[in-house]
Amino acid sequence: MASEEDNINKEFQDFVYIVSHDFRAPVRHVKEFVRLMFEAMERNDQASVDIYKSYLNQSADKMEHMLDAMLLYSRINTQPTPPETIDLNALIERVTTRLEVIHPEAKKYIKLEQAETFIADPEQFEDVFYYLIDNALKFNDKENAKEVIVKGCREGGEVVYTITDNGIGIPEISLEQVFTMYRQMKPNQDGKGVGAGLTLAKKIIERHGGKVSLVSKEGEGTVVKF
Repeated sequence: MASEEDNINKEFQDFVYIVSHDFRAPVRHVKEFVRLMFEAMERNDQASVDIYKSYLNQSADKMEHMLDAMLLYSRINTQPTPPETIDLNALIERVTTRLEVIHPEAKKYIKLEQAETFIADPEQFEDVFYYLIDNALKFNDKENAKEVIVKGCREGGEVVYTITDNGIGIPEISLEQVFTMYRQMKPNQDGKGVGAGLTLAKKIIERHGGKVSLVSKEGEGTVVKF
């Protein structure tokens, strides 16, 4: 019981930190761009007004994505779907279809080498594979040679999955931060990511009684195991 209470307290403290710290930057940006836009309007500088309006929209969009991620995080424990036996082949097909919206050639890069059925919340675990594979494709500089290998097997009576990519990898100094909400090792090109995918995946895996680990070397790719 004490351990559960400690976990709840830690989650609450994390949320307080996120609201008081991580949201300050986009709020400051909005305030500053509003000030600059009004100054440009006073001197009839329409070109600058248009630029600051664009910056305002970008800052507002980032805040919206951050709030969406926080809402998803808060719902992991409160809105679960009843567990069921999951066919990994079918799950990866659904994930690939979702990923093709932002990674048109996703099917070409994702390889399921070994499948193993398991019992879990189907919606949440589809999201786990979506977040992890999206990250693997997003942070990969191999152009047409991207590779994401998914494997499932049994080890000591437990189902274990690995997702291996040949992407840019993660510097050793940053490994401890990758599962922290809103921490991006490298901003992605579309500007929509806020560094929440790995945090959400870890939270879902832990809710199912599992653990997640990550091995990575800068320039050589990453292996996520859970």
